[in-house]
Amino acid sequence: MKTFKNENGYALLMVLMLILLFTVLGMGLMAMNMNSATQFNTKEEQVKSRHLAEMGVLHYKTEVESIVKNPSIKNSLSCSDFPEVLNEIIESNVSEYTVRLQTDSVCDATDKQMIIKIISEGKAVDESKAKEIEATILISNRSQNENDGETGDDSTALGNVPQKPPYPEEDWVRKSAVTDLDDINSANPSKVIYGITNQNPFIADGFVEVLGAVDVNKKSDWTFKNDLLVAGSFATSTAGKNVSTINIDEDFYIGGALHIKNHTIVNVGSDFIVMGDVDFGTKAIFNISGNALFDWKVSNVEPHADITIQNNAYFKNPLGTVKNNANFCVKGTAFLWKGNKWEPYLSTDDGYEGFNESCLGTSINNPGEKEWEVLPGLNAIYK
Repeated sequence: MKTFKNENGYALLMVLMLILLFTVLGMGLMAMNMNSATQFNTKEEQVKSRHLAEMGVLHYKTEVESIVKNPSIKNSLSCSDFPEVLNEIIESNVSEYTVRLQTDSVCDATDKQMIIKIISEGKAVDESKAKEIEATILISNRSQNENDGETGDDSTALGNVPQKPPYPEEDWVRKSAVTDLDDINSANPSKVIYGITNQNPFIADGFVEVLGAVDVNKKSDWTFKNDLLVAGSFATSTAGKNVSTINIDEDFYIGGALHIKNHTIVNVGSDFIVMGDVDFGTKAIFNISGNALFDWKVSNVEPHADITIQNNAYFKNPLGTVKNNANFCVKGTAFLWKGNKWEPYLSTDDGYEGFNESCLGTSINNPGEKEWEVLPGLNAIYK
């Protein structure tokens, strides 16, 4: 048998196979590069849109601060001073970012505070890559906080220690307490057995006393236009982007513990009293326009939490752990219960290092004038 060893054309076949192999690999690499470039461009557009949205929030807050600092209108400042600024931002930055209100009204306002909720949208070449940020701007009247009604020899130095507001029995319709917050319209003022509601947003016009505990669900928006008294604990279940906002225009009293989870916003228009343990979650915002009494202990303040007390703060126990990047600001005087009486909180006392020292003693008490201030923190929510 003969064996044929003719290999003519074998080299050409190998070359063609190698060309085909490298062509396939090259096309694969090219497709991967094109896909990576597309993903990079998409990410770049999204990042740019987010930065533009942040610029819109900061721009509007800067404009609000300039209005608030205007000495010619500080005694007559109202929500009507802000829409024109908002319109100017919308008209002059259509190609980059737009700013609009979250609600139909410009802001919620009392003599003690104003709350403005905005949405800033950063625009991209591809509209599907646009990003939105929701933000809350808080404005407090620092002149509405100081001492009145305190008696005793030490009243000038001690200030006005907040007390639990009495239930207005003279206005109480003699009925059994209503079941939950949804039923409070049947009685004003109202005694409520369970602190729950199916309404969102929820608004209560009159005095409300909850006979049990209150647990605030995620993404809740509650407003109490008078005093709120809670016999038990008060807690929020907010986390991440599921922000809850609780506004109490007058006094806020809690008979039990206070547990504020991440990103929750609480605004108290007058005095605040809590009888149990307190902890504040990451990026929680808690603003008190009057005095504050912590009858047990502030155990923990997580990073980036912002606690602002416009007037005096009274601590039955030393301030607990205030973690890095958290702000615990007392703009009046801080007092600590020592020797069965209130004494100034001194730098040598336990827990003093948790205070923001630059805030202490900066409260303004001038009853003849209003002194509005834009509070720190925006509680930005990225969409």
